[in-house]
Amino acid sequence: MEKQRLIMLLALISAACVSILCNSGLTEAIESPHYKIVLLESDFHVRLYSKSVWISAAVDDLSFEKATLCGYARLFAYTQGANLNSSWLPPTVPVVTALLPGAGPLNSSAYSVRLYLPSKFQAELPSPFPELDLKPYIWPIRCVAVRRFYGFATNKSVVKEAGRLARSLSKSNITTGDRGYSVAQYSPPLQIIGRVNEVWVDVTLDEIDGCGTESETAGASAD
Repeated sequence: MEKQRLIMLLALISAACVSILCNSGLTEAIESPHYKIVLLESDFHVRLYSKSVWISAAVDDLSFEKATLCGYARLFAYTQGANLNSSWLPPTVPVVTALLPGAGPLNSSAYSVRLYLPSKFQAELPSPFPELDLKPYIWPIRCVAVRRFYGFATNKSVVKEAGRLARSLSKSNITTGDRGYSVAQYSPPLQIIGRVNEVWVDVTLDEIDGCGTESETAGASAD
């Protein structure tokens, strides 16, 4: 328990430093996973994502906010050298918190907090310290419906925005996947104004290559 608290404290201190660098413009362009927009509607759009490798932290907690904080602390420690190579990984966006229905105790929901790995480490990622309990996650080619919202992502706001996206998709007769939804956060932890977030859900669009039912394969992970 004390080791976990220390990891979280160090991660938050390091995150504060990264926030200052990002807001001052002293860092290079921050990497994010590659995608193209294949459908654009008034209140959402659909992206086709390429295959990529992420690092993932499984968290058994009913609170989205607590799960994100706990998972991100472990991921951030990993990027700052808590790996067997002592490698420093440059920051990437977004941090994605995925709701995994039925993955928790007694079929309750659990969360997986994921961070995209920089291109330099896509082919071979550094092994994390065992105590961080992190695993690689292979993000397959997939289509994702996206709804953007602003401010802090809270327990209430993510449910509200996910509901709005679900209603929009229902009106558009777009088929959704059965893996729950994810929340992507793009802003540094200490940023107060102008925070950017998105709700993501897997969708099927058979008329678009890569978005059909045959392309729906689960990511390789042990979450």
